Amino acid sequence: MITRAFGRVMALDGVVQTTERDEFIYHEMMTHVPLLAHGNAKHVLIIGGGDGAMLREVSRHRSIETITMVEIDAGVVSFCRQYLPNHNAGAYDDPRFTLVIDDGVNFVNQTTQTFDVIISDCTDPIGPGESLFTSAFYEGCKRCLNPGGIFVAQNGVCFLQTG
Repeated sequence: MITRAFGRVMALDGVVQTTERDEFIYHEMMTHVPLLAHGNAKHVLIIGGGDGAMLREVSRHRSIETITMVEIDAGVVSFCRQYLPNHNAGAYDDPRFTLVIDDGVNFVNQTTQTFDVIISDCTDPIGPGESLFTSAFYEGCKRCLNPGGIFVAQNGVCFLQTG
């Protein structure tokens, strides 16, 4: 949908996931802080992030050699490439980028690749995204994280959570 306040808005299962006008706040923080804190990241894994904005921000770091994105829903990638092109700003065409259509839990527990930074850009911990908030997921991330690596995850919107 398109709104006056936020521009184009993408919702999945009735829940807003991203908007054109303020997405940079989330995506810049989730990428630049861990990449700069690491200091020498070469291999980055993005779990989720099918809108392409996390990829866009990671790809701004020229020192990164490989960027792997694992997205469970190819339809999200296709939709965002067509309707939210500013989110990815051409980053899907970056030669360092590889898209894997798979469940994030499966990927981190089966891959032989290792990563310097892992960014979990998933939906909130309800419904389909719940598996990305389990010990099986976190143990898999630890398994494929290089020594000295950094893992960062979104954990919902704090001012919308109760308890």
